[in-house]
Amino acid sequence: MGASYRIVPASAAHIAAIPAIEQAAATLFSEEDLPAGIRYRVTDAETLRDAQRDGRIWMAVDRSGVPVGFSIVTFMDGNPHLDEMDVLPSHGRNGIGSMLLQRVVETAKADGYDVLTLVTFRHIPWNAPFYARRGFEALPGEKIGSEIRALLAEEQAAGIDAENRQAMILRLQ
Repeated sequence: MGASYRIVPASAAHIAAIPAIEQAAATLFSEEDLPAGIRYRVTDAETLRDAQRDGRIWMAVDRSGVPVGFSIVTFMDGNPHLDEMDVLPSHGRNGIGSMLLQRVVETAKADGYDVLTLVTFRHIPWNAPFYARRGFEALPGEKIGSEIRALLAEEQAAGIDAENRQAMILRLQ
């Protein structure tokens, strides 16, 4: 578990692999959760280049150095926010998501942040329950900042059922 994989900062060469990983990971979700109109949206190249340049993308690579997963961090409401974390389904259940999350948490702590946030599906086992097992807590509605609230509204407007989404927080200090 995990021994065949490494987590490395994304290089410019890794960026080209991310859309295929995003699309493959999207196949794990039902159309009810990810409606057809947004199911295969990928992060635009400029956003990826900026995040890579700023050191906010980590790649999971196999023994040969081939990318099999990634995590990308943005900032919302003044805190690091795990924007997306995907693993190729053919490499799932090997601890890669845990390794990627650990790197994100370690980096946020090293950078002196008090919390890390994310938004995920509350009813899918490899989403909210995965994060809860790693110390994340549901963020109560009244504690959700304006930027995360706007993200949730954008998702709802795109067809994602707001009742299935959960903002979460991990206290780092």
